[in-house]
Amino acid sequence: IVALVTVKPEYTEALAAQFKELVKASRAEEGNISYDLHQEIGKPNRFVFVENWKSQAAIDAHNASEHFQGFVKAIDGKTDALEIVLMEELSV
Repeated sequence: IVALVTVKPEYTEALAAQFKELVKASRAEEGNISYDLHQEIGKPNRFVFVENWKSQAAIDAHNASEHFQGFVKAIDGKTDALEIVLMEELSV
């Protein structure tokens, strides 16, 4: 999963801190393989999450988790764009 989140500039700093907490909690989930957060160079209000999960069940559990639901609430009304890209790894 790649999630591209463009936040409204006035929320960049506050949401960046919340996003880091989301990463920490998500990495601790049983079905997580990797969960990384990036910030676009030259465009600090654009964040990219790159996630890898063991199964669809792990993704479903993540989406239902308290920390993910908190993320959903935290970004409500504070984003200019949100894109979720589901992918299948071919390089293994």
